[in-house]
Amino acid sequence: MTFWYKTWIVYGSGSVRLEFYNSSNYRIGNEYMKSLSSNLTWTYVHIKRPVHNYAAFAKIIIRMYNSMGKVLMANISIEQVDFWQNTTFFVSPRRDGTIFIQWNFESNGIDVATYDIYRDDHSRNPNDKASNWVGIVKSGELIQHLTLYGEEGYPDDQAERRILFLLNELKLHLDHSYGPSGYMQEGLSYLAYTLPILGPAVYLTKYMGISTFDEAWSRPDWHNLALHIISLRKRRNSLQFGVSDSTYSYNGFMPFIFNSTNDINIKAALKWLYDRTMGMNSSSPAYDGKDKSAALLYYPYEIAVQHPSIACPRSTSMISDNIDGFYAFRNRYQDQNDVLIALMNRNRRHGGWNANETFALSIISHDTTWARMPGKEFKKYNLTRKFSTPLIDGWPREPPKRKKLGYTKVIRSFNGQGGGYVSIDSSVNLNITLAQRDILVDMITRGNIDTIIAIHDQFINTLSHFWHWQLSPDPSETNITLGNENNLSTFIIRGRNESWLKGWLYNYQNATYNNTEEVLRVIKYGSSATFKIAMALGMGIEPVANRTATGIIIDDACIDFDALFLGLQCLTTTVITSTAVPDIKTPLIVIISVASALIGLVVLIIIVILIRKRINRNNRVSSMLKMKTNVN
Repeated sequence: MTFWYKTWIVYGSGSVRLEFYNSSNYRIGNEYMKSLSSNLTWTYVHIKRPVHNYAAFAKIIIRMYNSMGKVLMANISIEQVDFWQNTTFFVSPRRDGTIFIQWNFESNGIDVATYDIYRDDHSRNPNDKASNWVGIVKSGELIQHLTLYGEEGYPDDQAERRILFLLNELKLHLDHSYGPSGYMQEGLSYLAYTLPILGPAVYLTKYMGISTFDEAWSRPDWHNLALHIISLRKRRNSLQFGVSDSTYSYNGFMPFIFNSTNDINIKAALKWLYDRTMGMNSSSPAYDGKDKSAALLYYPYEIAVQHPSIACPRSTSMISDNIDGFYAFRNRYQDQNDVLIALMNRNRRHGGWNANETFALSIISHDTTWARMPGKEFKKYNLTRKFSTPLIDGWPREPPKRKKLGYTKVIRSFNGQGGGYVSIDSSVNLNITLAQRDILVDMITRGNIDTIIAIHDQFINTLSHFWHWQLSPDPSETNITLGNENNLSTFIIRGRNESWLKGWLYNYQNATYNNTEEVLRVIKYGSSATFKIAMALGMGIEPVANRTATGIIIDDACIDFDALFLGLQCLTTTVITSTAVPDIKTPLIVIISVASALIGLVVLIIIVILIRKRINRNNRVSSMLKMKTNVN
């Protein structure tokens, strides 16, 4: 263990001592590491001693006697450690795989502060550096070394070895944690929590001429991610993924990514969003939260604002991240009525915070949250009411710890709009024979409709289950009504300012519905289940849908559940209607076909009778003419 420290003691003296404790928390030994005296210098101690066999953990105790001053901690360096027998390190391995070391600040017998260092598999596993823990702890340590490097008395030669190690750790973190879209498994909260430490570390290395992070830092498309997921609501909401909630008010996320690109147009588009969500043009400017230092340092004052649709054309197309299984859609950049949609599939899983978000939906529009996820609530309380994702027997299924989980089968972006089509498979995630979702998002405005969503979910397993198709809106903003319409089961979620999300279940047979706990649930039972559901988002008068042989017509928009990849297509204009309620199974197509045949037969008979009469009349006229001719 190498211990760097700086002391500033005006009067008196102090000491640094390492104490060893057994599993019963009884001290079994100690060692003085260093005596402190009045000075102002950087010092380090490198200890190489065997650890007592019964030692369970160690404490570093810093005591200051009759002094007026402080101890400045520069770094406590713990390398990769696997066993106590490594005589270079004093650490405490735990049953859960973590490694622990603690030191206390004491002054005149009173504890001033206690600090803990722990190390778990985020550091031990060379193939998984995705956790925010790696980004934060390693970035902070790198900043310390680079800042102190070259200072008188600082051990530059030892620091250089550590700096090289930290550079590699953080490069792996950038590669492992962030997909091409900028998506982070742990969520936007942790992304915004990590970047204010990781960003300064990256910029400091760049300032010192170190190019290790240049490519890795610019690879994640955080700018386009921010443009797609952060709404213009006064409440500063964002789409959810990971264990984050739906509130966007995090310190320094956008300011720290301004300089992760050299593209002036992208900066201009991001500046437009920042000004309206956190900055000078927002309803209540918060800038970057607590200290506002990031905005002061990185805000692009010299660049003129440009509308995202002009400055950053890809902001008007869907996000397709097939590495992580993350897809985002946005219809426009205008106001709180913008439609924002995210779909998750979890194509891989890292260590760190993890959410059960296979097939999860997050939907915000019209100043309303239509679909949300529980964040950390499920891990704390085991409550499922906030899931907007299919549940098996009423519970989510956590994807196993492996990199290859769900996968993307087909993807298609629609031209001239922010919508598209995605087909994804998550059979491994849910541990069943088949779990497939086909989803169509069309963002062309049609009257009062701003967006149409069509979903075709298929589940198959060897065992029978209760399959829950669940959508959880924010109950403080919405209310849910269930009903029937034109041989379709319907649900209407009404939101703010006469807005609505109206849905239709095409294959309502053997399905039950409820809206208890202010959550929409469609439930089927068996070894398989199929859900064909269409939804429309808008304001004003609600649309009406009709049933067709293969789908649904909503006003003049046609959905074919067997061909969602084609987009909204009117493959047939035949409307099937019935006065029967959805619980009555009536073979409508057969009845209509038979009725049509009977009507056609009747018409044909009438035509034959009329023709027959006409022929008889002509025959009589012809006979009379012949008789007159003979008489003459």
